[in-house]
Amino acid sequence: MASIIRGDDNFDTAATGVLLSTSVATTSGTSIDFTGIPVGVKRLTVVFSAVGTSGTSHMVLRIGDSTISTSGYDAQGGYLTTAGSNITSTTSFPFYSDNASWVLNGSIVFNLVSGNTWSASYSLGGGTAVVSSGVSMFGGGTKTLSSALSKLRLTTINGSQAFNAGSVNVSWEF
Repeated sequence: MASIIRGDDNFDTAATGVLLSTSVATTSGTSIDFTGIPVGVKRLTVVFSAVGTSGTSHMVLRIGDSTISTSGYDAQGGYLTTAGSNITSTTSFPFYSDNASWVLNGSIVFNLVSGNTWSASYSLGGGTAVVSSGVSMFGGGTKTLSSALSKLRLTTINGSQAFNAGSVNVSWEF
């Protein structure tokens, strides 16, 4: 599985305010990893700009501490049109994105509830192919980690669809 790993950012963990990572192109690879998220983060925001894949497997976001977690999620994502649909997941935070022509714009915000429990909410909209049909994607969920969140991965449910458009970035607050 081809991956893009983003872990070379050097963040000052004593800083206050919003810290922004470096944007990563989502034009190749089957997963995008952001690592080195500092201990003490209270809010994490993942921002999408025209992110697309080559196939119809739903995009998902997974978080982790020492490893990326693939179980224990309580999450659901869906979309609204005249015939909306949804997807539930215990393995990730899913985005209903099963159309290869859809590109996603928007953000996913993770807030620390307490300890190592995170709550996510997301609102994404389609780009060029989706706007005319009025599709809006949404979702939310929770996940408890064993220790402090330090990484996240953007991929697809089957893990084999290649990214082919856009960029993604991450910011965090203490």
